[in-house]
Amino acid sequence: MKLQYHLGKNFGDQLNPLIFDHYLPGYFQNDNGFVLMGIGSILGFHDKFPGKKVVFSSGYDAGLPSTYGVLPEDKSDFDFICVRGPKTAALLGIDPKLAITDGALLLKDIVIKSNEKKFKIALMPHAGSEEFYDHQALCDELGWQYISPRWEVDQVLEMIQQSECLITEAMHGAIVADTLRVPWMAYQGFKTIGQFKWQDWCLSMGMKYQPVYLSPYFSEAKREELLQLKLSKFGLAFLTPVIKSMVSVQMQRRWEQNLVTLQHVNASGNFQLSDPRILGVRHLQLLERIHFLKEKYPVEKFG
Repeated sequence: MKLQYHLGKNFGDQLNPLIFDHYLPGYFQNDNGFVLMGIGSILGFHDKFPGKKVVFSSGYDAGLPSTYGVLPEDKSDFDFICVRGPKTAALLGIDPKLAITDGALLLKDIVIKSNEKKFKIALMPHAGSEEFYDHQALCDELGWQYISPRWEVDQVLEMIQQSECLITEAMHGAIVADTLRVPWMAYQGFKTIGQFKWQDWCLSMGMKYQPVYLSPYFSEAKREELLQLKLSKFGLAFLTPVIKSMVSVQMQRRWEQNLVTLQHVNASGNFQLSDPRILGVRHLQLLERIHFLKEKYPVEKFG
């Protein structure tokens, strides 16, 4: 089998080899025409993966097709062992019982638990938002710990565990925090953040997706890049200095507004954790699905 996931430098995607090499040792030695589709919103990219597709906890995000692709009309090449949540299952038209939760919950048996806390509050943006501005500077002003979704998996796992609470724009930041019993709160700084996938996972765990909304903010370099692109498109590049000055004032206001918002949400204490009973049930269901997969696709034949 070939383990298939998004290969970008992103925390959630990089959990795939850690988890599946642990639970399915020896399965990914040969490319024999079988693909294991793992953690991530990758079901819309099915046409990029030729062969029989065995789906384990993958999800979909009903955003722009240019970003998340489209779901298959012909599912004859698919074997759905389980999917991320009820919204994904409903769109696929498959048995709702196959909607368990995100496979990152399987970290429960892999990560060595630690109660050592070094950081009161940590902030973790989405990988797509990180490039827009200096989140480290934001955390420095707040006195919080910054966690990059592009850091090595072991480092991110350690820092989430060492945090008393996590405020995160990255869904797998929340999933891992919830699994490791670190209270978390979702925020959204840009409209490009997929709400469908968040809702899908939260529903699977008996929770609601209720993010704190920040005003979109861009660094000086990023806003100049975007201005040049937009104004040049309409032949208005000569207006760049004037527009740049106006936008700079607006961005400063947004920066200050976001600082106040984050301070308030931290003070509110509205962090959440899934019910431990639901967490336990979903964990056992994922383990049962792993066992089912091994019986149906023995490593001797499909490794």
